[in-house]
Amino acid sequence: MIVNKEINLKGVEDELMNEKIINEIEIKMKDLGLYYDRDTPDVVIKFSSNEDPRQKEVFQNQFPMWGMRVWDPWMYDPRFMGRQNMVSTRNYELIQLIIDFIDPKQDKMLMRFTAVSEASTIKTKNKKLIKSVDKIIKAYDQHMEKN
Repeated sequence: MIVNKEINLKGVEDELMNEKIINEIEIKMKDLGLYYDRDTPDVVIKFSSNEDPRQKEVFQNQFPMWGMRVWDPWMYDPRFMGRQNMVSTRNYELIQLIIDFIDPKQDKMLMRFTAVSEASTIKTKNKKLIKSVDKIIKAYDQHMEKN
């Protein structure tokens, strides 16, 4: 059972992405041989996220080569080097996806997995969140095989 699906709890800010994560968890758990049962579940899953907008400075290469081995004196004239802006800022988002696996019979948390990634666009954010779900479910499977 997925708590976010049953009580309509948003684990991610974007509603569509929230549904994609729920769907991905269901598919990956079915691949492990578990089926969705909201009345008598073997494991209860709850996910949440921390999304933190940030900026980083990007330093541009002062002497790019582009595969050429020719030095152009006009391109690298020291009188004009100070006029070029060599530092720029780039916006990105630090995304932390947290998935809790809870044992409903003992009413205690079995394990918590966290996946952290950076994304600069919505498209990469969506891809990285789905990939994070895949990695977390694989880690859950490996842990359950050992124990």
